[in-house]
Amino acid sequence: METCDDSSSLDGYIAKEIQLDFSYIENTLSKRSYFAGDCLSAADIMLTIVLEIAENLGLLKVEK
Repeated sequence: METCDDSSSLDGYIAKEIQLDFSYIENTLSKRSYFAGDCLSAADIMLTIVLEIAENLGLLKVEK
């Protein structure tokens, strides 16, 4: 297996993908209450976990 010690080359790509993903999430939840339908589902629970991790990593902007 090949390894790479320099992950900085991926930073720009990862940041762009994270922004794209968060934009999709924000756009979807601005139009409806739940992510995958009309009621709470496993998708909403899984999304909550991902967003909680992102918040702990400082990747989210909190609007007041």
